[in-house]
Amino acid sequence: MLIALTQAQRLLSSELANDIKPLGISVDMWITLNALEETPGLAMTKVADKLCLYLPTVTKLIDRMVSDNYVYRKPHQTDRRRVLIFPTDRGLTVLHEARAIAAKFEEKIIQHSDLPKETLLTLLSDLKGAVQS
Repeated sequence: MLIALTQAQRLLSSELANDIKPLGISVDMWITLNALEETPGLAMTKVADKLCLYLPTVTKLIDRMVSDNYVYRKPHQTDRRRVLIFPTDRGLTVLHEARAIAAKFEEKIIQHSDLPKETLLTLLSDLKGAVQS
């Protein structure tokens, strides 16, 4: 089962990466922008948690996103050691473009499944919960 899940994840991620590549973002950038739109001002550790990546990897990703003007850093108001990440207008624009592409991709997946979307979402949520516990 784990081999099939890993293969499916890699295939889906690769296909989505190819679809959004013309926008100049990666899947990790897309996930980051989604998280930052939902909760602007996330700490780096929270971004790492959302991406399921190690902090040094996320730091390099955020460095690139800052250089590309998709996000900006701001020191925490009371704890200057903490850095918070916010999306820029450019980042939100590219996020919305990527979401439209991802929605078409998602629809294609749902059309090729025998299960309804709600069932697929429940299964994925259950799987995520089982792994995180």
